[in-house]
Amino acid sequence: MKKWFWLFLINFFSIILFIPAFSGYAAIPMPNWKTRLVNSENMEGVLADKFSIAADSSNFQHVCYVDMATHTIRYKTNSSGYWKENTVTAFDSNFILKHFDITVTTTGKVYILYSTADSLKLAVSDNPGKWEIIDLYNGACLQNSIAAGHAGKIHVSFIRDQTLYYVTSISGRWVVFTVDNSGSITGDIAMAADDAGTVHIAYYERNSRDLKYAAKLINENQWQIRPVSSLYGYNNNAPSLDISIDPSNFTHISYIKSNYPAQPYSLALVYANNKSGTWQTDVIDQWEVRRHHTCAIAVDSHGLPHIVYQGRSYLKHATNPGNGWRIQDVKLLDVESGSGAALGPVKLAADTSDFLHAVYSHFDRQNTRRQYYLTTSSQTWRADEVRNTSVGDFGYISAAGDPVRGAHITYEDNQKRIMYTHHNGDYMPPGFPFTTVVDAGGNNSNPVIGIDAGRTLHICYEKKDQGLYYAHSAAGTSGWTIEPIEPGHIPALYVEPSGRLHLAYIQDNGIVKYATRGVNEINWTFHVVAENGYLPFNARICAIQADSSGGIHMAYANPDIKLIYAYKSPDSNQWNFVPVGSRSVGTETIGFGVSQNRIIHFSYHDRNSNSFKYAKYNPNTLRIEYQTIASGTQSIGGRSSLAVDSMGRPHICYQDNSNNHYAMKYTAIGIDQPVTIDGSTRYNGYHNAITLDAAGSPYICYDLRDHFGDNPLKIVYTPYLGKRIFMANNYYGYYFQHLDGTGVIAKIDTDKDEECAIFNIVPALSKNGPGYVSLESYNYPGYYFRHENFQIKLDRFESSPDKELFKEDASFRITQPLWQEGNYWKALSLESYNYPNHYIRHKNFRLYLESEDSELFRKDATFELSLPSSHYLRYKKRTPGTYKNRLTPKVKMKTE
Repeated sequence: MKKWFWLFLINFFSIILFIPAFSGYAAIPMPNWKTRLVNSENMEGVLADKFSIAADSSNFQHVCYVDMATHTIRYKTNSSGYWKENTVTAFDSNFILKHFDITVTTTGKVYILYSTADSLKLAVSDNPGKWEIIDLYNGACLQNSIAAGHAGKIHVSFIRDQTLYYVTSISGRWVVFTVDNSGSITGDIAMAADDAGTVHIAYYERNSRDLKYAAKLINENQWQIRPVSSLYGYNNNAPSLDISIDPSNFTHISYIKSNYPAQPYSLALVYANNKSGTWQTDVIDQWEVRRHHTCAIAVDSHGLPHIVYQGRSYLKHATNPGNGWRIQDVKLLDVESGSGAALGPVKLAADTSDFLHAVYSHFDRQNTRRQYYLTTSSQTWRADEVRNTSVGDFGYISAAGDPVRGAHITYEDNQKRIMYTHHNGDYMPPGFPFTTVVDAGGNNSNPVIGIDAGRTLHICYEKKDQGLYYAHSAAGTSGWTIEPIEPGHIPALYVEPSGRLHLAYIQDNGIVKYATRGVNEINWTFHVVAENGYLPFNARICAIQADSSGGIHMAYANPDIKLIYAYKSPDSNQWNFVPVGSRSVGTETIGFGVSQNRIIHFSYHDRNSNSFKYAKYNPNTLRIEYQTIASGTQSIGGRSSLAVDSMGRPHICYQDNSNNHYAMKYTAIGIDQPVTIDGSTRYNGYHNAITLDAAGSPYICYDLRDHFGDNPLKIVYTPYLGKRIFMANNYYGYYFQHLDGTGVIAKIDTDKDEECAIFNIVPALSKNGPGYVSLESYNYPGYYFRHENFQIKLDRFESSPDKELFKEDASFRITQPLWQEGNYWKALSLESYNYPNHYIRHKNFRLYLESEDSELFRKDATFELSLPSSHYLRYKKRTPGTYKNRLTPKVKMKTE
């Protein structure tokens, strides 16, 4: 027995010794790439090897390219949610360009570097569509590169007469310095700048046949130059290279070199870094690389390098998670017997959320040039633009969430018509249907909209010199019934689920009025609320909402420009008034909403402090709490809108006029810091509205000013946020649920099961960026799915002793599904924020956080997202309480 025991131990430990050490990145699933045709037309005139890409701090992309058909440099960005472009400058037929580069500062300023026949030029823009051209250097320049560094400083490098030069404006004017005058600098160059103020340049030297690296601090004059690697047999035909800096300020370089002497006539893709203090190199691929092929490198926030390069038939992506290089085919290049060779450099950028973005051009089989954009991103926000209509100069926009999904929008167009459209919650191409409610004959303005549970639409609007009118129609029909109400201005409308209407407005004499109309009534009942309302020009400072008990809540501004809250109980005609702020409220628009527990929410511009504020009033304690959302400019947040979800959380959109732009921003109080959802035009969001559909998904509607002569309506929405249920991809009918405080997948047999299966997807507790979310329990608000010891558990945020760790553990990134089969476009996977490349998966009917490279893992880590049954979406009442474990499992735990 003893002999057997010792033999067992020896064999056991022998096996253990041969088990490889665990690496957190050992089984990284390679990202899923999506391809989009950036230029939808056939770009036969595009100089396909002259383009570049950069990602800004808001995770939008900026692309520049040369169009030989029109002899122009073109700029394209998706900062508005879709690709838009304009002309940077025109050039003559003597145009010479060997390299083309773009960068964006943290403030959103765009710089494009290019060469003409006799000079090096820089195009600068902080307002898309308006460019300033700067002459940096007089003389013919070949390769060049640009980088934005610390404090927004711009750094430029270029080659002339086989000498490497550096240009900067840190002294207040553009000055040219010599970096390397050895007289044999040729081929490609690449430049980067880090947060510590160091400038980095990678380049080739012909005489020594070396890849070299030069670096210096921006406040020093001396360059430190070191060889990185020998290129062997290269002379004048030095191939592609690229450079990137990681968060620890180490340098990473990708380049193509000869395989000589091992394979004298072949090339290899090589990676180099200086993390160890000396340059270390890895050969990544020595079989797929051909002459004139190019590569690009980007390093993510975890220090992982990503290289995109051209193979023989595919565009490829290589990354090293710590245990060797892994290569995936990204895009078939459509190369066939010489009729479709890929052209020009591949360009790559990584955004702050670690999504990768690449651009490249090539000939297809019809010998047509096309430019493509590829991304691994799964954006939270999507955007649609109504292109065939324009919002009027002072046309208000109003929106109401559908009882099931989507949003209903009304606005005044530039012909003084009242328009209506419906967004169904799916991605819709520009030009989706809209109808005319009222034509231009009555000089109409200021429409507001609501919808009841029966999906009847209700609109109130104003006719010049005639007063207020009311229109209603069944959703999905084109016929509107229109009736007059009485004289009044800037109406505010609230529609109860039953169909009862509540209207607030101000008359010419400053009287604040309230009107109501029952479901089966044809007449309005009118009440005077106050006799001292403020009626400014071009403003909406009146708001109204009813609570579930019949109480009426209003907000308006008085002549002293104070924000006033008014309340009337259902059994009284007496109004009670509470001043929310001092004489400081901006007179443009206010946001207003009431939660189910009668907490009142306001958003407004504070004139005294030049700030945008949020206020919360609790009628039970008579206490008002204030929070500054943004500050620093004269009218920031002067135009805002607010909606409250079923969890009592306010969602706010507002216009931010910082940095000479009027960007649209969004925040969910208590969850998210403000996020820029559109910074595309100078005056976008002059009028805006926000609403939530039945699932709690926000829809933001606004106009785009200074937009090619008109003001298109823009609709930005989230396909993910709100109340959702998650079904296992490979176990049909089994859903995420919390059971005894543990995450499981189980069938939904009862109402209690569905309550435990519903999760409110909110912006991530820890990560503010596209695609990052947290999963909050529907029936136990404040409890979130988090990972602990690699198990998914339901835990209460306020009870956590380490709230920062809790936020990280409860934050996940929505990615494309790891398993793509069937209706996979309805599916997704959830990657951990603080454990990259680890995904939520089910195993033995429990939920875990794991990383593995197998077909079963990819299936187990893929889930289909859908809406819960309709009675859980909006109107079902529930009373949140202390969390109690469900004691009876609905499934028997077994091995799958």
